[in-house]
Amino acid sequence: MKRLLFVLGLVGFLSLTSCDNELSDSCIEIRVIENVCGMSAVQVVDGSFPGDLITWTNYDNQTYENVFGTFIDPCLIDEFNGTFFIELVDEQIRSQCAVCLALPANMPENYYHIKQVADCSEIGDL
Repeated sequence: MKRLLFVLGLVGFLSLTSCDNELSDSCIEIRVIENVCGMSAVQVVDGSFPGDLITWTNYDNQTYENVFGTFIDPCLIDEFNGTFFIELVDEQIRSQCAVCLALPANMPENYYHIKQVADCSEIGDL
């Protein structure tokens, strides 16, 4: 009986930990181009994006390719200098801080909900 419990426990543990090192097909590397109160225009730098991306021109007449709009938690935005990794989700992640209702000028029309992840080799919340 002890052997059976030990084997079942070992199999359960191994099956749960084996998923931690799998590469994610949904992991996307992005860069924030414009951000106002969490509403952001972001550019896809690397990864396979399953939605529509546009060429977008900001208020200063600078043009960027592979862009979409999203919400990034204003409490976390300062932690992401340069590029960082995300995955698409069905619902917007709730912010833990106050969020104003302003939008960047000429916000991209294609909008997707995202969740920041540590990197593309291990999917997990930051």
